[in-house]
Amino acid sequence: MNSSFNKSILVSDFKGECFITSATDCYFEAKNKSLGIGGQGYSFVTEGTVKGCYAYDSSSAKYNGMAFYGEKGPISTMTLKPVEQNDAYSSAYLIRKQCLKAGKNGIFSISSLSNK
Repeated sequence: MNSSFNKSILVSDFKGECFITSATDCYFEAKNKSLGIGGQGYSFVTEGTVKGCYAYDSSSAKYNGMAFYGEKGPISTMTLKPVEQNDAYSSAYLIRKQCLKAGKNGIFSISSLSNK
């Protein structure tokens, strides 16, 4: 056994961001957060100008509580807020999920992030 193992490492020591990179993961995370899957005549998976998993907050009367997954564009744009990709998405936010992140000595832990 490794004598340098530190039992006092906490889950909070493993903060990080985990972006959703597939429509399947986006679907399940949206359902987990009780969001609608697509809506207002738009399918859940879109080819619009926003890349990644996103939903709308209450400032959007039309799309409030609806989630979408944008397939178009390079994967690097997923780290940008929807409004940073297209200013028409001012009431949209990225959906993130719990993720595994390696910490010191290769130890893995789960961290959870807020939606906004």
